[in-house]
Amino acid sequence: MKPLIIAHRGCSSLAPENTVESVKLALDCNADGIEIDVRLTADKQIVVTHDTCTDRISTENLEVPTTTYADLHELDIGSWKGSEWSGCRMALLETIFNLMPDDKQLLLEIKCGDEIIEPLKKLAQIFPAKLIIISFDYELLLKIKKQFVEIPVMWIVEKMDKTVLEKFALSDFDGLDFNIDVNTLDEMKDIAAGLKKESKIIYTWTMNDAQRLDELSFLDGITTDYPQDFNL
Repeated sequence: MKPLIIAHRGCSSLAPENTVESVKLALDCNADGIEIDVRLTADKQIVVTHDTCTDRISTENLEVPTTTYADLHELDIGSWKGSEWSGCRMALLETIFNLMPDDKQLLLEIKCGDEIIEPLKKLAQIFPAKLIIISFDYELLLKIKKQFVEIPVMWIVEKMDKTVLEKFALSDFDGLDFNIDVNTLDEMKDIAAGLKKESKIIYTWTMNDAQRLDELSFLDGITTDYPQDFNL
């Protein structure tokens, strides 16, 4: 069984990352799932964006945590990718939730702290059917798992070493999501075999070479900027 193909920040190789447009394009490419990043605004709105500041994706440098959603929504966050994307706007998380079909995964990467938990609870009634919450922050994920017991969580890590595996074993996380560029194929296979015996899931990020799909068939999911290249 081949790994699920997860579109990183939507179809970010073709459209502005973390936008409605990139999510729709990834769905059009028939990706098995979408990965997006979220942060909390000054007025406690959950927005879909990766960085703390907006200077990389717009002509203005606003701090997301200290700016209201209304002001963030005024920004053009598409033109940096090409003039055809001018006018793309920062989306609310609930907008993305409402776009997701029941048969597609949504990997929700939390880029801020536990202040997002209460606003996230308010959206629980519209959680997508296949929501997975992911983060680099181990302690945050422990809190998330306590609050959202039924939602799978994956811990994002760089190197899958002994320390990581020991910490993972102490948690009730559902899986690991690791950096493909810092782990050897043999390491990945050995670790994946052990995790699967415990009914854990294992994903990798960010893998943009579709020619490697066969050798990574032991994984449950692959996050990529190029879902259109995987002949879905």
